[in-house]
Amino acid sequence: MEILIKEPLKSITKVSVENLELSTLLHLIDCDTIEVINTPVFKEENIILLVDEDGKLKDKKFNFEIYHGGIAKTTFVGNVIFAGIDKSGKWVELNEKQIDFIYEKFSKEY
Repeated sequence: MEILIKEPLKSITKVSVENLELSTLLHLIDCDTIEVINTPVFKEENIILLVDEDGKLKDKKFNFEIYHGGIAKTTFVGNVIFAGIDKSGKWVELNEKQIDFIYEKFSKEY
């Protein structure tokens, strides 16, 4: 299964994992609890962002921001995983179209 991970101060990396079990994701994000983020730009492409729910409280390093028009924005800290989501809400691997979409979005500045 292919997912993408974005670490602070690094480019996006494609990662192959056996499964999307919680223990695997907790290890990759380096956290105890995961928060699922559905931002409109990624939600339209059936992509979710998985982050450390307590990352800001733990003072993790800044990663990136996504602006939602005007001054509204979401700030991400620590490691961020990009995964797919199917129609039933199950987390799934990314397809090539989704991977290309994410790389394209990050070739622009947020």
